Amino acid sequence: MSMRLGLLLGCLGAWSAWGSDARVAYLSKQLAGAEDLRLKMQLVVALGAIPTETVVPPLCRALKDKEPLVRQAAIKSLARLHYFSRLPCLESAAADANKAVSNEAVRALQLASRRLSGYGFVVAEMQPPPSQNPGDNGSVATQILASKLSGMGAHVAKERERVFRQIPMERRYKLQVKASQSEEALRLEMLVMTFPGQSLKANFSVQARGKSVAVSKALEQMVNRLLEEAAEEMKWFDGAEGG
Repeated sequence: MSMRLGLLLGCLGAWSAWGSDARVAYLSKQLAGAEDLRLKMQLVVALGAIPTETVVPPLCRALKDKEPLVRQAAIKSLARLHYFSRLPCLESAAADANKAVSNEAVRALQLASRRLSGYGFVVAEMQPPPSQNPGDNGSVATQILASKLSGMGAHVAKERERVFRQIPMERRYKLQVKASQSEEALRLEMLVMTFPGQSLKANFSVQARGKSVAVSKALEQMVNRLLEEAAEEMKWFDGAEGG
């Protein structure tokens, strides 16, 4: 292991004390001056794990790296994000001279266009204990989730809505979102249940760590991660109409 890579991994071990902006600034600077292939790939992966849109520019710059493996890693990191600002970069990468890189970009663009037509969701906030101090984060996250589902073609319904009954039972779900926040972390949890039976099918959680977590920046990305993981495990995209 190179000394520089060892220092990087040592810094990542103390990640909880860093805010998102500081992480992005540090990793971006390291990536700009890196020459070692393994180090560059570690940096690209680390950037892609930070829930903020400010990681998009350095990841897009990594798409111009001379190493195809680094460009592929950057595409995979961009594919995990859900910000519109990443799309022009992926579209450019789809024309990469390296076939493996261009194929990776095409797959990422295909994933970005997936929809949930034919599914119905009831979205609700699950109230945590007062000691967990969620503020209005749960309500905001629930609104973001409902908006995301609607934007992907799903029908977001109220529990007693008649139109909801036209959706096949196997495509009806209730999603409950719970937020909790401490001095060092913001956490979101989502329960996936059948509807109207409300039998628990899966439980997903994600958190953003750091003493100065930028809540407004983190919530949307955290909701995106939850939705992505749920859709993957529940195979929602496989059964979507026109998907």
